[in-house]
Amino acid sequence: MVEVLAEKQQQSGVKLLWGTANCFTNPRYGAGAATNPDPEVFSWAATQVVTAMNATHQLGGENYVLWGGREGYETLLNTDLRQERGADWPLYAAGGGA
Repeated sequence: MVEVLAEKQQQSGVKLLWGTANCFTNPRYGAGAATNPDPEVFSWAATQVVTAMNATHQLGGENYVLWGGREGYETLLNTDLRQERGADWPLYAAGGGA
C-alpha cells in the first residue's frame, strides 16, 4: 500500500504532512489502545502504530501524531489525569519514541 501511495504522491505532487494510526474506531480499542489492560490488544495497537510510523517515514511525512483520544474512558470527568498521563508510555517506547 505504501508503494501505491508513493506513486500517487509522485503523480499529484501532494506531500504527506502527518501520519497517524487509527487506534480508536475498531471495537477492540473500546478500553483503550496504549492503556488497554489486555496484552493482545496492546500488541495490536503497538504493531499498528509502528506500521503507521514506518509508512509515514517512507512517504516523507513531516511529522507523526500520537493521539490518545479514547484511552479507556469516554469523559475526562471520571478519571485521574495525572495517573493517565503516564499510562501510555509503554506504547510510545515500543514505537521508538520517548
